[in-house]
Amino acid sequence: MSFLVSLKSGVTVENVARDFMQNLLEKSQAAEQLSLEIASDFITDCLSAIGITCNIIADQLEADEKIFAWPYQQLSVYTFHCNEDFKRIERFLVVICLMAADQFELQLQNINSEDEIETPIDYIMQLLAHWCCVYKQLERLDGMKKTKRFEEPLARINFHFLLGFHELRKIYRSTCALLDKICDRLYVAALPGL
Repeated sequence: MSFLVSLKSGVTVENVARDFMQNLLEKSQAAEQLSLEIASDFITDCLSAIGITCNIIADQLEADEKIFAWPYQQLSVYTFHCNEDFKRIERFLVVICLMAADQFELQLQNINSEDEIETPIDYIMQLLAHWCCVYKQLERLDGMKKTKRFEEPLARINFHFLLGFHELRKIYRSTCALLDKICDRLYVAALPGL
């Protein structure tokens, strides 16, 4: 499911986020780990949202050595355009974090404290980790001397992830200390382009 196509077709941000989270949870819980298929589609959509056409696949995310096929010719003339569609995408990034919290609260009612299962918050943190791996490689494209061009769009995505993860941190800080580190890193990642 492409969240980007749904958002561009006029479906509300909340409905797209709900469908995305439901799909993420169903496929991840069935696999008993984050669905790398969903993660790769998500990252491909994020990159497409900022005008970078490439196809990130699950095998690339799973590999020890992460190698992505960047469209070097397109990147050499890259220009970012912030428009209304992109603003909906920014809102989507915040809403999926809030929906992860809602799903987590629903899940709490059905699990024992001894159960060791991954939660919606775990999945959204893992999704973010894969996004970070990809965007950091994009930032490091040596030889391109164009990485400054990516600062604003990557910062905007990271900033809106920060807004969503900050909401999670306000609620779950005591049970998930990793949220502090995530928010700190997103803050640092967002600063250069804002």
